[in-house]
Amino acid sequence: MASAQPVVVRYRDMVAKADPQALWELGCDARRFSEQFVPGDVLGEVENVIYLYNPANCPETTIDWLKTNAMKRIVMENATHWKSVDQPEKLSGKILEALER
Repeated sequence: MASAQPVVVRYRDMVAKADPQALWELGCDARRFSEQFVPGDVLGEVENVIYLYNPANCPETTIDWLKTNAMKRIVMENATHWKSVDQPEKLSGKILEALER
């Protein structure tokens, strides 16, 4: 993955610098949270949320969930999973679009 996606190298390098105990605890907390709640439902309860996504790289379960949710959304065609890192201009344009709504 690193040869095709340089952002993966950056991510791996940052994770390598992290405290292993803190990462383990974060993972355990996330798993425990996800066993009790559907994270998207919690997000949907927050007022004025806009979900930005690219259907081409979004899991089918998320697409199905979005079909049944009234959350505002903006489709970001050709966006990567790491858009805040490798496509900041595209992301900032979509954020400005959301703010103008």
